[in-house]
Amino acid sequence: MKIDNQLLEHILRLSKIELKDDEEKQKMLDDLNRILEMAHAINKLDLQDIEPFRYSDFQKLIPRDDISGKSLKQEEVLKNSKETSFPYFRVPKVIR
Repeated sequence: MKIDNQLLEHILRLSKIELKDDEEKQKMLDDLNRILEMAHAINKLDLQDIEPFRYSDFQKLIPRDDISGKSLKQEEVLKNSKETSFPYFRVPKVIR
């Protein structure tokens, strides 16, 4: 499968990504097609006799210390959002 400009526009619209110019769109198109090529190459591999890798069997999870750090102020975080209803982010409704 190859992504064309029409499918890219559809993906951008669904993901609400706005690209500045045709150069950015072309880079996105090239990057997505390269990712699909890599996935296709992986699908071609014969993995019939390969055991699934379960890394959690080999590694113990060690919890880290819960250390407080510097936090951003609410106003600073909200200024990066397109829409706000202070003190919350406003997002489009996705459940009907």
